Amino acid sequence: MAHSNKLKAEGCRLETDLTELTAKFGTRSGPC
Repeated sequence: MAHSNKLKAEGCRLETDLTELTAKFGTRSGPC
């Protein structure tokens, strides 16, 4: 499912962005 993979990639990128943001506050990192 190409669409599903695309969504998964988008989610991973968002998770990475959240990780970078939360890292500034010393919180846990994302799964990516």
